[in-house]
Amino acid sequence: MLAICGFLGAIPSLAQPREGTFSIVPHIGVSLANLGNNSILYTTDAGTEDRFYDSRYKAGFDGGVDFFYQAAQRQAISLGVEYQMMGYRYPDLEQVNADGVHTGLSEQRLTSGYLAIPLKVHYYLAQGLSVSAGMQVGFLLHANYHQVESTFYYDEDGKLQHKQDVNGNLQKDVETDDKVKDAYKKVDFSIPIGVSYEFMNVVAGIRYNLSLTNARKYVSGKNRCFVFTVGYKFNLY
Repeated sequence: MLAICGFLGAIPSLAQPREGTFSIVPHIGVSLANLGNNSILYTTDAGTEDRFYDSRYKAGFDGGVDFFYQAAQRQAISLGVEYQMMGYRYPDLEQVNADGVHTGLSEQRLTSGYLAIPLKVHYYLAQGLSVSAGMQVGFLLHANYHQVESTFYYDEDGKLQHKQDVNGNLQKDVETDDKVKDAYKKVDFSIPIGVSYEFMNVVAGIRYNLSLTNARKYVSGKNRCFVFTVGYKFNLY
């Protein structure tokens, strides 16, 4: 019995942080991001039908560090800095014009990166379990759009033939990479809402960034982003 008590007493990470203490939590994780009000129009069936396709969530990297101050037994305040990938993707699609020319599009995705600074208040519901909310400002670092395009038709024998551009090059698997940072706003404000659990100084969390501002300059649409992270807590006394 004494051995068990001694073992439990040797695990300070299971204890609630003491009031007035500081800690640092470096973390890495995955973001799942999309953009609201974001659809594209495709003409199908030889121009007889138009369809709108909404963008989908795209996975990206998230990593940074949070600095914690234990303000009270159940309340803590954190200030963080992290790199956060956002963007969106479209499914592989094919459109056909009235002349029977097919245009296939694949790997359509926007990849944007922000330097995010979240300020959050944490409330501990139980040992190691906390919920948080606050305010985050993100500074746009880059935004790049990528797609692969092929243009083709079927000849009289039913064989697939690729179109050629003005230089005689086949329009097959043509990759396009455009820097589109100028079309997006430099700053994004959001409210991070999350929940986390700490065990043995390992902190796992999930949060949703509720964006308050449009991400693009000329078209409405706010960032939508879920973030899943795992970090390690270093207590500073």
